[in-house]
Amino acid sequence: MPATSKTPPRSTPLALHPSNKWIEELVPYWTLGPPSLVEAQRGRGLAILEVLLSFRIPIPRIGLETRDSRACEVIGKATRSGCPPSLRLAVEDIMCASDVRYSNSITNLEEEKVSTGDFWTQQALLLNGHKFDRTARLLVAFDIPSSAKGLGACRYSSSPYNPGQGSLVSPLTNSWTFPGSITHPHMDGIACGMYMIHWRGVKLWLLWPPTRTNLRLMEHSMFTPPSIDTTVSLITELEGLELMLLTDDEFFEFAFCLYPSTIHCCLSFTESCHIGMPVRDISFIATIQEVFGWTEEWFKDRLIPTSGTCDTEKEQVVERFQEAIEYWKQVSECTTPQSEKQALELVLERGEQTLAAAVQYLSSSK
Repeated sequence: MPATSKTPPRSTPLALHPSNKWIEELVPYWTLGPPSLVEAQRGRGLAILEVLLSFRIPIPRIGLETRDSRACEVIGKATRSGCPPSLRLAVEDIMCASDVRYSNSITNLEEEKVSTGDFWTQQALLLNGHKFDRTARLLVAFDIPSSAKGLGACRYSSSPYNPGQGSLVSPLTNSWTFPGSITHPHMDGIACGMYMIHWRGVKLWLLWPPTRTNLRLMEHSMFTPPSIDTTVSLITELEGLELMLLTDDEFFEFAFCLYPSTIHCCLSFTESCHIGMPVRDISFIATIQEVFGWTEEWFKDRLIPTSGTCDTEKEQVVERFQEAIEYWKQVSECTTPQSEKQALELVLERGEQTLAAAVQYLSSSK
């Protein structure tokens, strides 16, 4: 992290627990550093840091040697057989891809008709210290497919998750954020793990395990655009918070895998990039049982009966659950140990019953 004043300004809030004191250094970095160029995000990021500092208990911090995280598995230095990642490779990918997805970090809504030129213009403006007022948007590029001339040339391994051996690993993509970007608490799909490789920038990750309590608290976020008020509320309500500050030097090519449906939130202090590979592995069976159990409870008791959610949104969630079941069926097919295979098949059988009931209800309501 770039150097900041050793003594935080008087206005900097102080940590209520000494173990969280390191978070104090992030406040001037956000309010006076690169993120401060984006006016709309300055107060939002500060609000997140302030609520972290208000914790009266130690917040576990994930590092290179962490082995007891409830939210992710720390892999360590990523394994590759090709060249190291670079900005040039990332540019190659974004230039040749036809299906890059963009969002506006100010509104947290996906943006359409964004060109590569729009994205690079923002990059140049920020690098030259241009200030973005409250009317500006802040672009995020995500799900950028890798190519042979791009980050695919790194040839990363997904070890210890080996495709075809009780594991299903999808192709890698890159996510590219600018300073001031905030990703509010969310889950990457239903029952899907994410193998991540940090390779550029400084980013703070907030992680929560996919417990039944946490999953219930996240239900409303499936349908409503995130807001800073909701985010601050979730940070105080979700259980099992862990923090991870990834930097350019110590954490270059740092690999970790978010367990299925792990809830996460991110603050980008600089331009940042990380690679992601969706992973579904038989070793996640206990988490899958919890996630599918929550889904059954949610569908039966709250989602389907409610009149507060329109049928279109209900159908979208049901389709995502159906997709999750299909992926996990592929994991079952390539799982050899019979005990593990049978355990997963029981979970899938229960999941298909939940899915059938939801589909029947939605069909009858039309």
